[in-house]
Amino acid sequence: PSYIAHIQSARREEAKKALLEAAQKMESYYAMNLKYTGATDAQSNSTIFPTQVPATGTANYFIKITSASTTTYTLTAQRNTSGTQAKDPCGDMVLSRDGTKSVTNASYTADQCW
Repeated sequence: PSYIAHIQSARREEAKKALLEAAQKMESYYAMNLKYTGATDAQSNSTIFPTQVPATGTANYFIKITSASTTTYTLTAQRNTSGTQAKDPCGDMVLSRDGTKSVTNASYTADQCW
């Protein structure tokens, strides 16, 4: 069990890094377009950053733009439910444009998982 927890934590760190990089890409997109809308395709997948973590191989997380408007956005690192991360106690991780971090498992706080 402690080995699995260690692996989940390492994969969560990788997803956090990807979320922060995606946020930087969103800010760059805004600087060029003066809006966040348009950074996604019809299925809410990003058109400006990789949507899978890791970028190649089996995905542990999928990075989604869960909302985007002219002035704000929310990014989510959604766990791959068919892998080890499916049982990660933190759930999915969420990052908003204002820097607010949260997790989808109400039993945990963002500070415990971020």
